Amino acid sequence: MNESSGKGRPTPKRKDVQAARKQQLKASVDRKAARQLSRMKQRESAARMKEGLKNNDERFFPYRDQGPVRSKVRDLVDGRWSAGEIFLPFAVLVLAASLIPVPAIQQLIYLFWLGMMVILFVDFISLVFRVRRKIYKEFGKSKETKGIGWYAVSRALQMRRMRLPAPKVKIGGTPIPKKAA
Repeated sequence: MNESSGKGRPTPKRKDVQAARKQQLKASVDRKAARQLSRMKQRESAARMKEGLKNNDERFFPYRDQGPVRSKVRDLVDGRWSAGEIFLPFAVLVLAASLIPVPAIQQLIYLFWLGMMVILFVDFISLVFRVRRKIYKEFGKSKETKGIGWYAVSRALQMRRMRLPAPKVKIGGTPIPKKAA
């Protein structure tokens, strides 16, 4: 056997491999330290992922946000104003106002709530039809385009500042300029 076909190092002796394995087991006996180390690594990984999502680094996107179809859906949703963006603040105001003990005010508040639900429903239905039409036109019906309506609605329901991955377009569809690092 010539030198170029070998693995480049001698085969380790069995007793050395077993001793190394026992040493690893001894090191992991301290469960409290191992758990702390695991949590620290998990926190660092989550922080890296969140930062990657904020900076639109596709390597850190969860599976549901990956791909050109989902990217296009995000751009379509982020490029328009949606009633879902004000839903959460409106819901908090309705909840706080419903504590007022005047029945006439409570009836008015519930009427506003019903109106908001109708506006949301109409907005989301129109969003789903628009997004599907544009995505099917560009990408066709495929496995990747399945569920894009729900994806668009769930993104539109979030407040713009809270969306992850962060929006890449302004309302109106113009790209958001990259921040200088």
